Amino acid sequence: MGARELSSVIETLGSWEAPSYLLLYPEELQLSTVFQTIRERFPEATVVDTEGVPAGGISPTGSGPHIVPLLDFPDAAAPNESTDQALKSLCETSKTLFVAPIWFEICLRHPSSPRWVTRIETLRPSDTEAIEDTIPKFDPKLALHDRNQRRILYYYMEHRQFRSAVKAAYRGASTRIEICIEKNALDSLPNDVKKLLPESNNRLYRSLAAIKLREQNELQLAEFRQMYGDIRQINASPVNTPLVETILDGISREIPLPPFELTDIRLLTSQLYRTEETEEVIRQVATDLIEGNISHIDMGENNTNMIRKVASRCRLFTNIASNPTVCDFYRSLPALILTQQITEAPATDDVLDIIDIYAKIENHEAKSPITNLLTEGYRGGKFDELYNVHRVADFLEEPGPKLVLVIDSLGLLEESVRNLIRNQADIEPGYAVSPAHSTTDTFVNELRDQVDFSNLGGYIEGTGLKSQSVRSFVNQNEDRDELQNRLNAGESIILYDARLDVSARYENSRAREVEDYVRTITRFISRFNSMADIMVTSDHGMVETFPEDVIERHVTGDSSSHTTHNRGVITSSPPSNLSNIGSIEIEQTGSNGSETMITPLNPHSRIGTQTENIWTHGGISVEESLIPCFIVTA
Repeated sequence: MGARELSSVIETLGSWEAPSYLLLYPEELQLSTVFQTIRERFPEATVVDTEGVPAGGISPTGSGPHIVPLLDFPDAAAPNESTDQALKSLCETSKTLFVAPIWFEICLRHPSSPRWVTRIETLRPSDTEAIEDTIPKFDPKLALHDRNQRRILYYYMEHRQFRSAVKAAYRGASTRIEICIEKNALDSLPNDVKKLLPESNNRLYRSLAAIKLREQNELQLAEFRQMYGDIRQINASPVNTPLVETILDGISREIPLPPFELTDIRLLTSQLYRTEETEEVIRQVATDLIEGNISHIDMGENNTNMIRKVASRCRLFTNIASNPTVCDFYRSLPALILTQQITEAPATDDVLDIIDIYAKIENHEAKSPITNLLTEGYRGGKFDELYNVHRVADFLEEPGPKLVLVIDSLGLLEESVRNLIRNQADIEPGYAVSPAHSTTDTFVNELRDQVDFSNLGGYIEGTGLKSQSVRSFVNQNEDRDELQNRLNAGESIILYDARLDVSARYENSRAREVEDYVRTITRFISRFNSMADIMVTSDHGMVETFPEDVIERHVTGDSSSHTTHNRGVITSSPPSNLSNIGSIEIEQTGSNGSETMITPLNPHSRIGTQTENIWTHGGISVEESLIPCFIVTA
């Protein structure tokens, strides 16, 4: 409980109906904070002078309230007769507010019960269990895992008055407490470690994790503090003490299941100190997911903030994990959640950060569960697969001039594209979901249903888009001047460039060619942005496929445009025994009713022949389905 909750307790004083009160405050609060909180409600309150004054000599002046910190008067808990009478008189005649930490309450009843205490009313936080209720139930086997029991251990060691009160009132519990202290060598702990005992579980685990990270890497510790906040500074490492061993054994037995509990500090602490046991559990969960057993995962309610939290923590988990399967599992978690929450339109930076992590997955089979969930989303109509088409159409309907760059096969997997969006996008979101069958024909056909191409200012070829080189509008005076004239005349224009889809398909050159073209796009924006609002998007992304993952073709595409270079296949007769695929009913513009698209659930597989690693498209995957779609305003 913090100062705010304490303030609400003080508010119950209202008009101060009783002469005097005892305010019990959480021991984690500094006394100065308690004083300040009281004065916010009672500005006229004063703290009595305690220096060299016995409890029986307290003589406040003024109308009060008078604040009396009981810890400064050790004789108040077991007063002689004259001191007891003086305090009783003070309670009855002065507006007095005695303050003490919660643990001190038992000291006012045992081994004796002073008469003056019967003259005050006690104010206790409603959500705090009286420590005396916990003492009789003290269990040495559970003590270090339960904060209330750890509090008892700490006060028993640190405060003679508390120890005497427990011995007088609960002899059996006192014996159990002493056995626990001895067994776990708590008396020999350094003071800064011993002070962790009354802390909350999460704060205790956080401190232990910070100690371990400090041993390993200062940079990781800085990243840890950014995620989890400041932690108590520990000067001496408590590693291998019975206290730490007992706590860590308990954490290891409670390793949580994914996905959201993986953000908990318990898992991080367990992984740092119990790497082998923790990673074995996570490795098994990751294996289940890779094999497609994802039905037990409950993504919970939509919460776009969850994406940012999970992504930030997964970076740290990846840094400290030693098992490659575990590393890839952490890298896949943010994308798994993203596929479930993309309809909430998370912030562009969050999505790009997730793709940063996704792109580092080393074993491509770890991406299969993500592709599976993405396919389920398309199949169930969870998100608008024509979102990109609608955005282009809406953009062109606004007062011109408008300029749309459609860069064929420009996805989010290349870092240069993500940086382009970070540097240029003016309006959220800066990404979109492409149509399920990720081909140019699908995009153009759907766009033609939304936009009258005949009203656009050129660069249209019949009923389609004419391929133009964006580079020519940057470098060649004739093309540049023509485009400038059309924009100055108020025309809205679509420029379609197929170069990357045609040439940037090979393992060793794809990233380099995309990066080179991103520089051209940046120059294009710089040259024409003063004349028009510019949208940069794509018809689909690209995914790298491998010969060893090729799925034999058992069907023939119904259209010549859906053949060997595409990962997916459109068919009226889907096979019933083809493994490693997903199927989804789609309606293509210009087709006769619904047809079935089959697509590999391994994003790096394709249907058909293949002899080398090649980038291609036509199916569903993060690589193909999430594309840039950002606006740079004039």
